[in-house]
Amino acid sequence: RIEGKLHNDISKLVNLRHLDLSANRMHGGLPKQMGNMQSLEVLYLGETGVETRNNFKGPIPATWSNLRSLRKLSLAGNNKFGSQI
Repeated sequence: RIEGKLHNDISKLVNLRHLDLSANRMHGGLPKQMGNMQSLEVLYLGETGVETRNNFKGPIPATWSNLRSLRKLSLAGNNKFGSQI
């Protein structure tokens, strides 16, 4: 399991297409820098029905509207999110 915050440096993986960090013990806010990951098609940061889950919270950054290739997104099971998008 991965524990801790999702670091801003994840956004340096600009050619990444699929990121699944569900069912870990991550927490904190969602990095606005992830809006630079323009090749990202699938992003799973949450899942329901599992014993271990992430605890992300806060607004969905407005920069995520730049994720034009994103086709699948899961934030299920986390704290409630507001949106700046």
